[in-house]
Amino acid sequence: MSVGTPLCDADRAPWLARIAACIDGWREQGSVVVVTCSALARAYHDIVVGGRDSVRLLHLVGSRDLIGAAAPTSCRVTAAEKIPH
Repeated sequence: MSVGTPLCDADRAPWLARIAACIDGWREQGSVVVVTCSALARAYHDIVVGGRDSVRLLHLVGSRDLIGAAAPTSCRVTAAEKIPH
């Protein structure tokens, strides 16, 4: 992505699986979290949500600046800070 080449499904699979695993861990802890990602394809939704009844998808429409300004500063973390590697 950093060189402008889109990721293929095989490239995305480990990342989506890691997000799903983190969601499972947070649910087990009783945590309430918001995870953002660009999982636009239906197949990606199925991996991230995957029968987890308490997980909801929300489609945000707006500029990066607008959406970023709406999130409280205290809630902004990067993937590297929150998603275990």
